[in-house]
Amino acid sequence: MNKIATAQAAEPLHDGKPIEVDPGKVEFNAEGQCWREWQVHLPVGATKSDLQTPSIWKKVQINRSKCLSVKDRVTVFADDESWFADCIVHKADSTGAWLRFSKVSDFREAGDIWSDGTLETRFTGGSWYVHRVSDGIRTINIGFSTRDQAVAAALASYPKRA
Repeated sequence: MNKIATAQAAEPLHDGKPIEVDPGKVEFNAEGQCWREWQVHLPVGATKSDLQTPSIWKKVQINRSKCLSVKDRVTVFADDESWFADCIVHKADSTGAWLRFSKVSDFREAGDIWSDGTLETRFTGGSWYVHRVSDGIRTINIGFSTRDQAVAAALASYPKRA
C-alpha cells in the first residue's frame, strides 16, 4: 500500500465521509503574548479517538483567520457536549494539526434532554434545538443558549385555543 492509500485508510469516517472540523465551529477565545486559545465543537459522529488524526483539521488549517499554531490551547467539545478535551497544538501545517492532550473528561449528561413524545430538545453544535421525535427533523431553526429556552419555544410552537 502506498503512502496516500495508507493515509486515506487511517482517516476517521462517519457515514462513509471523512470527518473534518468545520472552521465555522472554531471560536476564538483569547490571545496572549505566547499563544492563542480556541473553543471547537466537533462534527456529529466524531469521537475522542478522531482527535489523534491530524487531517480532520485540514479545513481549519487552510482558513487564515482560524488556523491553529504551535502552542495554541484548544478546548474541543463533542457535538452534543457529552465530553471535552483540553489540548495543546504540538505541530501544525496546511494538512492538519497534531494535538497533545492534558485532560479528557465527561462534560454533560447524555440524557440531559426534554421530550413530550412529540418534540424534544437536543444540544448540538453549541446550542439547544427543538426536533420532532418521529423523524428527528429540526422544527425550530433558532439555537437557544439554555435548555429551558428551547423547552419554552417548543411549548410555544403548539397551536393555542381560540
